[in-house]
Amino acid sequence: MDKQDVFIGIDVGRHHHQCSFVDGERKPIAKTLRIREDRDGFQALKLELDNIVQKKDEVRFHIGLEATGHYHQNLMAFLQAIDGLDVEVTCINPVQTKRFIQMQMLREQNDKVDARAIAEYMCVQRPAPTPRKRSDMQPLRDLSRLRCQLITQRTAILNQLHAILDHVFPEFEQIFTDVKSEPLAWALLARYPCPQNLITAKTSQLMSVQAKKGGGYLGKERALLLKKFAKQTVGSSRGEVYAFQVKILVQNVKSLQQQIEETDKAIEISMQALELPPWKTIPNVGILTMATLLGDVGDPRLFGSGKKFASFLGLTPRGKQSGSSVNRKGHISKCGPSHARQKLYMCVVSALATKKNPLIIEIYNRLVSKGKPKNVAIVACMNHLARIIYGVFKSNHPFNPEYQGMKRGLGRPQNGNLATMHGVLPPRPLGNITAT
Repeated sequence: MDKQDVFIGIDVGRHHHQCSFVDGERKPIAKTLRIREDRDGFQALKLELDNIVQKKDEVRFHIGLEATGHYHQNLMAFLQAIDGLDVEVTCINPVQTKRFIQMQMLREQNDKVDARAIAEYMCVQRPAPTPRKRSDMQPLRDLSRLRCQLITQRTAILNQLHAILDHVFPEFEQIFTDVKSEPLAWALLARYPCPQNLITAKTSQLMSVQAKKGGGYLGKERALLLKKFAKQTVGSSRGEVYAFQVKILVQNVKSLQQQIEETDKAIEISMQALELPPWKTIPNVGILTMATLLGDVGDPRLFGSGKKFASFLGLTPRGKQSGSSVNRKGHISKCGPSHARQKLYMCVVSALATKKNPLIIEIYNRLVSKGKPKNVAIVACMNHLARIIYGVFKSNHPFNPEYQGMKRGLGRPQNGNLATMHGVLPPRPLGNITAT
């Protein structure tokens, strides 16, 4: 006996979720259910699913909910973990449901209407279920995002510090050319936040300033220059108020720097706990890049091919053509997580500077020699680097930069596996990949 399809649309909210139930003909089969974001609310939804099974016997549930920030994650994890029921859960891009609702030309909009529209979208479009991410990779996403936020905050405070120093002590940058990246300058400003403090300080005290224990000292030459510039400064803003601002900003910078270092250690510990293929053999791909990829995207092996992996990251071109009047050159789609693309971009720039990855160098030089813009060549290298990462994960073998030449001599691999086409050795059999 074939299973009956039941489509459920969930309009996700912060404290409550609205659930709508329709059959294959888009007709409601149960009352709209409003549940809270807690255990009792989730169990109420589970009870409603059990009631539908009792009425219809063999049932397959297709549940759709929008990717609404982080509010959908708890409910989605609960639904994917349900045992004893045939449940398929799909996380939908809100743009898709928005366009579907607009196509219906509805006269009103509220939570009930949105939930019904999502259920009908699931019935009409039949999107594929979202695969379960490995639970041990979720912390990488949170830690990577936390690190980005801390760096953004540190950059904003350093910009404020730079602006105040231009008013208080503009000559300071003649000693420290880049205040934003020199911890020794932060240590000095924490103890002597204004020129008057430097004038009254002893030279020996200035010489002993160091960024951290075991680090380098300021030295006599720079200490004397600082006292000289402090006496001759043209800074127009003086007084305790400005010294207080400098001191507070430096304290915030040092605190954020310490938090960033602790976050880096937490990311490293989380990465070491994972059993991963030899990704460290890929030149210029660091632990932060891989942590961002695994956290935002999940296991690359789940995509089935390097082309699909690169497409999910938004690194494939998307043209625009209509009739004879519109035929624009394709730009990359940028559909995937932007954090991952930023990391891949820096990896390619680093590879071009250090020349440690011959495959990336060869692709870049070949495209530039054909007249392609440099940015286009870099994006192409990002696409290829994503495929290399997929190949290493799929084959479970180290990166081999000589494999491209071997492949040209031997011809296309017999099994046609795309994983063997991106600088890795032929794949060996792997067990089934299951979520943990």
